[in-house]
Amino acid sequence: MLETLRDEPRAPRPLKALSRVEKNLNEKDEQMKIKTLLKTKTFWAGLASVGAGVGEIIAGSLSNGLQLVLAGISVIFIRDAISKTAK
Repeated sequence: MLETLRDEPRAPRPLKALSRVEKNLNEKDEQMKIKTLLKTKTFWAGLASVGAGVGEIIAGSLSNGLQLVLAGISVIFIRDAISKTAK
């Protein structure tokens, strides 16, 4: 049985065309994810926190600045993770 299956000719798959289609779909999907992320208030609050943290670091308060930067980045990534699991 296995010998007969191995001897049968297989039809070639158009890998290049398939990969181009998949690439276009992945690019469009990524663009939609970024657009939906930019529309959330949580993203902008996280970005404001990162900006405030950078300002704190420049002003000389390293520990408070790092806390703000890490909190802002955490908020952005946690929000993105929640939106992925909700779908």
